[in-house]
Amino acid sequence: MDPCRHLMFAPASVAWIDIATDLGTTHRGRGLGALTPAAIAKPAGCSRQAVHQQLGSAEAMRRAVAARFLARWSRWVDVRAYLDGIAGLLPDTEEVTDWVRVWLACCVYTANDTEVAKWVADVHAIERAVVRSALARFSSSDTGPAQVPDGVTATVQAAVTGLRVARCHVAVPYEEVRNTLDATLGCFVWSTHPQLLDVKQRRKSPLRAAPGSAGRGRPHVRRPPAPSPSSRWRKTARDRSRRSPRRR
Repeated sequence: MDPCRHLMFAPASVAWIDIATDLGTTHRGRGLGALTPAAIAKPAGCSRQAVHQQLGSAEAMRRAVAARFLARWSRWVDVRAYLDGIAGLLPDTEEVTDWVRVWLACCVYTANDTEVAKWVADVHAIERAVVRSALARFSSSDTGPAQVPDGVTATVQAAVTGLRVARCHVAVPYEEVRNTLDATLGCFVWSTHPQLLDVKQRRKSPLRAAPGSAGRGRPHVRRPPAPSPSSRWRKTARDRSRRSPRRR
């Protein structure tokens, strides 16, 4: 189960918009245009008239569901990127894949609704800021966060979007998608910083960049502590006793 699942659902809410958004989130790849009052009424256990009375027409309902889903999605992207790095933006489970399908459906629905197009553009800007922040955070040094070029940020964001499409609509395995992301980051970002890929990988890596050496690719190797004066004296006394002949 996704650790940030609570950001995508509101099971304790009795608001009609939350109920419709929860049901629309599990609508899989049928698109936002296929979301109708009948599709909400049947699993909710109510009539179409009740859904129409609470949420309005089908178009108004889709717009309201899109607004609530995009608000949840932007929070999920922010937290997942903070916890798992850029790899956290990829769908790794079937449930997350369904959420990504809804996100892609919202992107497609922008051709039919200018209001939804504005909201999707705002979420794209949030994702771009999240990617830039993740890259700057893991490539920072003692002088402060690194300056990530806009071209690198746009390239990584485009790669993430393309890998999402490949995962959702072409059924590419997650391992292959992850390897492609690793190769993309190795080509367009700092290949000497493998910790850019994942926070967990950075914590487990035994070679971490020394303070002030970020960007030069010189791993920090911890040297053994120097022997204390007392230990040196004990070693000298022991060697002297071995060299001296034993008295009879």
